[in-house]
Amino acid sequence: MDHPATRPHPGRRRSALLSSVLATLLLPLAAVVPAWGPAPAQAAAVQEVELVTNGGFEDGIAAWRTNRKRQTLRATRPSVSGASSARLKVTVPGRTVLKNTRPSVATADTDATYTLTAYVRSTGKVIPGRLRVREVKNGTVVKRHWKRFRAGDGWKRVRLQFTPSKAAALDVSVAGDKLGTHVALLVDDISMTSDGGTSAPAPQDPGTPPCIADPMGIPAPGTTLLGAAVGGTSDIGARESELGGTLPLHRTYYQGDQIDRAVRVAKEDLALGRLPWISFKPPMSWESMAAGEGDAWSRQLADALATVPGPVWLAIHHEPEMDGDMQLWTEMQRRVAPIIHARTDNVAYSVIYGGWHTYAQGKDNVATKWPGDQHVDILAVDAYNPYGKYKNGKMITNSLDITTYYEKMAAWAEAHGTKGWAIGETGQTAASADVDPNWIARAYRDMRAMGGAGLNYFDSSRNSEADWTLDYRKKFDSYEQSWSESARVCQD
Repeated sequence: MDHPATRPHPGRRRSALLSSVLATLLLPLAAVVPAWGPAPAQAAAVQEVELVTNGGFEDGIAAWRTNRKRQTLRATRPSVSGASSARLKVTVPGRTVLKNTRPSVATADTDATYTLTAYVRSTGKVIPGRLRVREVKNGTVVKRHWKRFRAGDGWKRVRLQFTPSKAAALDVSVAGDKLGTHVALLVDDISMTSDGGTSAPAPQDPGTPPCIADPMGIPAPGTTLLGAAVGGTSDIGARESELGGTLPLHRTYYQGDQIDRAVRVAKEDLALGRLPWISFKPPMSWESMAAGEGDAWSRQLADALATVPGPVWLAIHHEPEMDGDMQLWTEMQRRVAPIIHARTDNVAYSVIYGGWHTYAQGKDNVATKWPGDQHVDILAVDAYNPYGKYKNGKMITNSLDITTYYEKMAAWAEAHGTKGWAIGETGQTAASADVDPNWIARAYRDMRAMGGAGLNYFDSSRNSEADWTLDYRKKFDSYEQSWSESARVCQD
């Protein structure tokens, strides 16, 4: 697949084709110019290079972000071309800004003229805004170029042409003003080119993926871990051999009497560079655990995990919604979490809800089952893409827009001081991969752009209604692409 930074814009492809046809038609005429006549002017061939990465948002919101709190950003429909556009909203009335995560041009050519274009529209009342480029040198803005627009209910093309004043980095953004909470600004097909020959897109890859030194293994926003639960019908050794390295995040599952086994696997994981994320079923009922009858087990678990030479993520009874009284589950978390926190400094305590029960169909009910801000380090859900599953003999054709879950988790984490938010399990069917082969990579990059801590793929078919494994080549290729970009725990 072409890299977004070098993929020609559809309009430029048509222009190139027309130029080729004209050149073919005019070639015979050039051949009959008399030898003694004036030589025809030789126009220098200049190949346009796209300087904006993922300006069509076909890779979700990768390479883009907002610049303030109380804004949301996701890839969605409608679009000018392709499958998606960028949708920006605010949670309180005011301004929203879409900007590249890194400058689109590392060093501008001061002898060149740059042309920046974008399409904008509103989902409600007219939104005033600006298409803008900032020249940034040594961290300081030295000049701004902008074009004002008014986005209405139809797509409008905005064009800005400028010549840089200095050999500075060029930072691209689209701003919308005076948004209400029920109105969105849509942006698509952002493109910037230069008529000079020395401009080149700034590298968007940060190089070596960052390592995570946090004692609990919780990455800073923008340094998301990608992992998998591998087992049952998949083998972790074979999968990592296929990837050519280890998983950055490894989720495993245990019964209450398997503490020793869990600790042994966690130590093995860390020795190989994996961050362990372990889920336990408690040794007794939620009611008994909440009443303190399981305190000895909680202390034993905490003391065992404290011997692990590195960070561990822990969950006690994930996806609880269909397994009993949720009030008792919440009270159990309030009882266990303080014991774990008091006896460890390397364990991040996570709660993992069922995604469908928590966020699907407009739901947002974390508040009804939240143990308390002081008890939870990581908020997570298990959420699968249902496209391709069969229910009552009929295939499901609805696909999960997982960014709608990200938005709600990110907002909750920010409001409650939660250190991180993550996806405990996700999966895609082969049928889904056939129609959307980039779904896994897009889910990871969107999470990274929105500040999530970890995305964990369920590479198994055990206890499942569909084959979620990465054995299907299209799914594996999408996963592998993000695996190479993932943050990892730091190793000595």
